[in-house]
Amino acid sequence: MSSLKDKMKPAGSASQKPASVSESFRSPVTDETVTKPLNVRVSEELKTEIKLYAAAKDIKLQDLVTLAVSEYMERHP
Repeated sequence: MSSLKDKMKPAGSASQKPASVSESFRSPVTDETVTKPLNVRVSEELKTEIKLYAAAKDIKLQDLVTLAVSEYMERHP
């Protein structure tokens, strides 16, 4: 009879490392681009406006900001 611990182990090889908590809750990166955090301060009103815009367009906030900054830099070399 197997123990409760054995039943709770993930299927697969015993040497497979379980995912960390942060890995479990992050969405997988879909391409080869490595991303890094970037913190900026904006007014509360602008933050709300950006979040609402992203939600209305059904895109991630991160994708919206990345696209906006990239387009700005292309237009203002």
